Amino acid sequence: MDNGKDFIRGGKRYSRPIGCKRYAIKVDGKYDNNKWLGSNGHDDEWPVAYHGTKENNSHDITKDGFDLSKCTRFAYGKGIYCTPDPETARKYAKEYVFQGKTYHLIFQTRVNPKTMVVVKEAGDDGLGEYWILPEGGHIRPYGVCVYPL
Repeated sequence: MDNGKDFIRGGKRYSRPIGCKRYAIKVDGKYDNNKWLGSNGHDDEWPVAYHGTKENNSHDITKDGFDLSKCTRFAYGKGIYCTPDPETARKYAKEYVFQGKTYHLIFQTRVNPKTMVVVKEAGDDGLGEYWILPEGGHIRPYGVCVYPL
């Protein structure tokens, strides 16, 4: 639990993925620098977002990042969808079974604040905000969150 504590990343509220087993993705040396991954409030820091998907997409996303050509739903326009709310992302994760147990998988990412567009505010429907990024290079996975069902 966060005990009422607020966390900020990239100037946006950071909701931690409580209740999951989180696996880090090695990103050191993958990009020009690691300033986007900061947690000190610097200008180069990117906000945290989550992306729910199918477990069988996880290898490609972990290895190569997000590929807009593989996206299929564009309710609010073309782009890669994500949300700052891990519970909203879980609603888009598909159940999968591993060793007889059922799980959801979501990616923890950072998004480029200069190209991120808020396309849906949090609403009464129980879902959080939706953000769109124009292409894969603007959303960078750095963690995999696995939730038991």
